[in-house]
Amino acid sequence: MTGEKTARELMYETNRDVKRICRALQRMEAQGEAFEARFRVLEGWRAERRRAERRVSTVSAGAGGVVAVIVRVLRRGGEGPSPGRRYWKAPNQGISTSDRCSSGARSR
Repeated sequence: MTGEKTARELMYETNRDVKRICRALQRMEAQGEAFEARFRVLEGWRAERRRAERRVSTVSAGAGGVVAVIVRVLRRGGEGPSPGRRYWKAPNQGISTSDRCSSGARSR
């Protein structure tokens, strides 16, 4: 009977196990919070990187448009509009462009 534990020894051992389990849970929660914080930082960094890439692509798209216009003008050598290019013209209804574009509303 020397191998049996008393109630006091069992309570002491159980209390020690509970404390050990609580400390382990606290460590796990702290690690989880640290992991979530690192994860949020990473998500923020990725979002900022995506925004920066969009800005760069927007700027480069705008710059590409400007370069295309300059190249087109230089290729034409300052000549008039290229053949086949349509520009807006007022329909022949007896109304001049200045009348059509005035700020006041006119009835036809």
